[in-house]
Amino acid sequence: MDDESVRTFAFAYPWVLGLLVVPAMLLIRVWRRRDVGVAIPFDHAGITSRKWQLAILHLSESLPPLFLAVALVMLAVPLRMGLPKTRRVMTNIQFCVDISGSMTAKFGEGTR
Repeated sequence: MDDESVRTFAFAYPWVLGLLVVPAMLLIRVWRRRDVGVAIPFDHAGITSRKWQLAILHLSESLPPLFLAVALVMLAVPLRMGLPKTRRVMTNIQFCVDISGSMTAKFGEGTR
């Protein structure tokens, strides 16, 4: 494998990734519990199958832990290792300005 195909990632604060246990536990709690914590208007209606309703509720309750997981990964500051895509061209431009009074002296027909 060449260097371009191998992508390695590192984190500036890898200990923050340990906090990903919290959103994982919240997701497990959301999907394993049997009771529904949100009362919806048609709870007591004569509907035989509520599987699709539970799935929608579980999906909506899963969004905050997923956002928390994304925030924790961003707080860990992912770093991409490798060479930069564009390289800088080294330029060493120096200006020398003489502001002494000798620059106003006559030099032939003009000044310096």
